[in-house]
Amino acid sequence: MPEITLRQLRAFQAVMTNGNVNAAAERLHLTQPAVSKQLTGLEEALKISLFHRGSGRSVTPTSEGLAFYKAIEPTLENLGNLSTIASEVARRTRPRLRFGAPTPMLNSPPIIQALHRCKQENPGVFLSLEQRTRLELEDWMASRQIDLAFGLLPVENPLIAAVPLIMTEAVAAVSPDHRLATRQEICHDDLIGEPLILPSRQLLRNRIDVGLWDLQGQVVMEATSSLSCPAMAASGLGVAVCDPFSVSMFSRENVVTLRLRPRIPLEYGVLHQKDSPPDDVIQALIELMKDELEKCDVLPRCG
Repeated sequence: MPEITLRQLRAFQAVMTNGNVNAAAERLHLTQPAVSKQLTGLEEALKISLFHRGSGRSVTPTSEGLAFYKAIEPTLENLGNLSTIASEVARRTRPRLRFGAPTPMLNSPPIIQALHRCKQENPGVFLSLEQRTRLELEDWMASRQIDLAFGLLPVENPLIAAVPLIMTEAVAAVSPDHRLATRQEICHDDLIGEPLILPSRQLLRNRIDVGLWDLQGQVVMEATSSLSCPAMAASGLGVAVCDPFSVSMFSRENVVTLRLRPRIPLEYGVLHQKDSPPDDVIQALIELMKDELEKCDVLPRCG
């Protein structure tokens, strides 16, 4: 089997991020034929077609090309960090802490405040924040592309350990003029006949489906980011059912939050490599997150 080289992977990344061979060649300071040669060599090594070739230098990723790029994206993103990694090893220090979380969690007040306090207490640490879906977090953690993550539990990857931090529950979100907006909580029967907006392809969706299994025919919209669910509910599209972190990003003037009965419990915590116990900085951040989550008054408590 032909060897896969770093040059080929850099060329592949440049074409995927720039959209065509011309721009990729300029970025890499190479000629267009040189980039094309690297792509051809990579395809021969992988034995798959990565791009549909069009007229001129235009290329469109194949389904195999997109799948391959997604699988190796963590590695490609960190090719430029080799010198930093070597420096960490040499000094046995942690000048950089890579933290990952889904968009709603990463931008929520308790997590932002915990990161802020961590930076204040460790001014020499450079924080690198990665917004990833919950399912992507396990892949990134297992491949050591991030040091710590926050998300919905449990974890499935045997290489990852989890530390529970908060037990909360799914909530409903409606626009202020919705017929249910004057309620503090609603039950399953209140949702019968209502257009539903749900997150898609997530662990969160699996939990919601269990609680609303007989209402799937009412789903009018799905969103990869649960943050989009209350945004669409605010527009009057329907009732969003999602995590409380997403709804907490909106003011009550735009979105009304309602508790659900029966409850759909959600446990959140941190993820780290099982074979690498948290060092002092990571452990301190975990404690800060726990403290901020316990003080947060916008997340419903469950359990």
